[in-house]
Amino acid sequence: MKALGHIQSMRMDLKGLMQMETDMDIGPLTVLVGANGVGKSLIMKLSFAIGQISNAIIMSRVTKNHIDIDPFAQFVLDHTFDDQDFTGELYTRYEHSNITITLDKGKVIKIVHEEVDGLDTPTNIIYMSSSLRLFSSIAMYLKLRKRTGKTNYEDILGEMVKDYTLYDVMYVESLIKRCPIEVTPRLETILSEGFDFKLRQELEKDGEDREGKMIFSVDLEKCEFYLQLQDKDPFYISRFGAGHQSIINMTIAHPHG
Repeated sequence: MKALGHIQSMRMDLKGLMQMETDMDIGPLTVLVGANGVGKSLIMKLSFAIGQISNAIIMSRVTKNHIDIDPFAQFVLDHTFDDQDFTGELYTRYEHSNITITLDKGKVIKIVHEEVDGLDTPTNIIYMSSSLRLFSSIAMYLKLRKRTGKTNYEDILGEMVKDYTLYDVMYVESLIKRCPIEVTPRLETILSEGFDFKLRQELEKDGEDREGKMIFSVDLEKCEFYLQLQDKDPFYISRFGAGHQSIINMTIAHPHG
């Protein structure tokens, strides 16, 4: 199996209301540092959007399920940004492909995608925004999701992007799909040693004996993510303070090696 691989560089030449000219190299681990308003979030959101578009191009070819890429790219960009009015060119080079998107006042004009032979797997692209950093906020998403009455992924996505950005919807939906997730001893050690967050001790505050295998999962009826040990009652993560909710979201809830 072969996917896009890591982003190696991005070049943006945007004019008009949203102006940015940059050409930057990106490594496997890149930390963006800068004052508010210099474009850190813009770069992250564009890397999410361009990655989704590149995935669609590859999978359209592999599955022979034709996707009209220009309208798809328009949908992705329109639902990644609140009011995107980009004019200019976006270029991203991955390990195994590159893509150039030309826009005029927010409209996709041209897409050029070049790839090496053999790409056949979509790349898992995640952008977790501050809007859904807390599980108490995710619970509100789940309540709205339940009210839609939809069960098919495409139908859920179509409804939820009316109120949430595409990256927020895809983040929560991928999290739901991955449940249940085992909280391994290694993860517990990371929480304890890296964040001074002794998860089992925190759960024991409700008087339960918290031994045994722990899982992270979701109750779509109660609209809550929870932790649970074997046959014990679930512990809803929104009961934790904001700091602990964020730590769980960044560790247990994220795919990891």
